[in-house]
Amino acid sequence: AGGMRNAGIHRARAQILRSKGDDAGAMAELGRALQIDPRDSAALRARGRQHFHSGRFEAAEQDFAAAYAITASGFEVIWLALARMNRGLEASGALTDGLAKQKEREWPAPVMLHLSGSMDREALLAAAAHADPEKQRSQVCEARFYAAQRLLLERRAPEARPLLEAAAKECPSNYVEYEAAKVELAKLP
Repeated sequence: AGGMRNAGIHRARAQILRSKGDDAGAMAELGRALQIDPRDSAALRARGRQHFHSGRFEAAEQDFAAAYAITASGFEVIWLALARMNRGLEASGALTDGLAKQKEREWPAPVMLHLSGSMDREALLAAAAHADPEKQRSQVCEARFYAAQRLLLERRAPEARPLLEAAAKECPSNYVEYEAAKVELAKLP
């Protein structure tokens, strides 16, 4: 009778609606989650990705910046930088800040270095190697996706396509990069 007063329930509903292709419904649920808890970093990240995939990069940047202020996660700074870069803005400050909060070369620091132009694609893929096969699988998947993002920013879609296809094929289905790779592939001609 009192309605749902749990942000997590609304995030879960948003995920279900998104998987059914109801982006508007998903955004409404994420909005409800953030009304309940404006500091829900998972809801901010999810809404930021929704904005990002819809080409609303300024709104995405705001959500990723808010999430980053709460958790200071390396992946949030990566998405924040991508949103800024897609707006044609400088992202080096965000990437530098993110790198300062990471242990040297700890994942996803190589992704940040690649996006900043300090590490080439081959070095990024080499940095994704790990002794644990599952960890390596996840890091290679992420490296391919973010390398493709950089290529897309450079208007090199034909080179990005195989990386996105590999990410869509090899990333675990519960990874953000799995869904994001599928979204990006659908946008390519």
